[in-house]
Amino acid sequence: MVYLRFAFTLLVAGLFQVGLAEDKQPKEKPVTALIQEAERWLYANEVPDHLDRVEETLDQIAKRDPNLPYAHWARARVMFWRKEAFYLLEKKDTRDKFEKEKLALADQCHTHCDKCLELAPQNAECHLMKGVCYAMQVSTWGGRWKSVRAARQMDEEWKRTISLPSDFKHRGVVTTAQLAMVLRGILYRLMPDSWWFGFIAGIQGDKEKAYEWMNEGVVDFLMKEPVTLLEKAATAICYGQAAKKPEKIEEGLALLRTGLKLPSRYALDDLDKRNMKILLEIPRKGCSYRRERFEEISEQRLKDEVQSSSK
Repeated sequence: MVYLRFAFTLLVAGLFQVGLAEDKQPKEKPVTALIQEAERWLYANEVPDHLDRVEETLDQIAKRDPNLPYAHWARARVMFWRKEAFYLLEKKDTRDKFEKEKLALADQCHTHCDKCLELAPQNAECHLMKGVCYAMQVSTWGGRWKSVRAARQMDEEWKRTISLPSDFKHRGVVTTAQLAMVLRGILYRLMPDSWWFGFIAGIQGDKEKAYEWMNEGVVDFLMKEPVTLLEKAATAICYGQAAKKPEKIEEGLALLRTGLKLPSRYALDDLDKRNMKILLEIPRKGCSYRRERFEEISEQRLKDEVQSSSK
């Protein structure tokens, strides 16, 4: 009997120790907490490897739930942000290599979005990012024929995005439909509004629609972001020039002056502010404003400044 009691005591003690060991094991974060963590890392631009941290978190999410659409469209979004980081690099390599790297990111973006749409054809964020993948390619291709074909695909994806339900909030405040509306506004500003372009591409620009969509989409939080305020300003200037409405041009110029007063939270904000200054000096470029084109203007301006200061 004594031996039985002793054995029972050891068994209970052993189970108790096992229980303590289990309690000491780190508990897995729920998927919702991992999504919040990925969103925090995405905007932690002050951390040099923040996009790597996002992808590590997405790996954890995918292991837990490989069929979760977020795990795929959010990875496509990382490809977009990696492409955006190219604007901050010193271009020591050839432009061809630079463009190949950006197009490789666009291909990865498409791959992730295709998987997302395979899993969830009615997911608004999947369609939003699919349109962005096309935009990544077009921004690198420039005015080539394949860019014309992709314009319609972009518009169809963003139009679909707006029609689909979504409760996801980017930065905790911006809706997916709101972002799609802003992107359509940029697209319709950049596209020619001539009949021949519409005949060839099956879609054509509309400066008035672009202006209306930007006014509806760029509000509240997005009015405090230099990148979206700059796009809204360029659209107002463009619409004013196309419709011969000087008050709209002045509206756009006023937005640029407001944007220059905004604090710079990220390195890209400084680039956008530099572009604001150039557009203030050359407002006729409102309809054609793109970071890629202004990047070239900025480089030339910087060269001119260096040459003049060395004399």
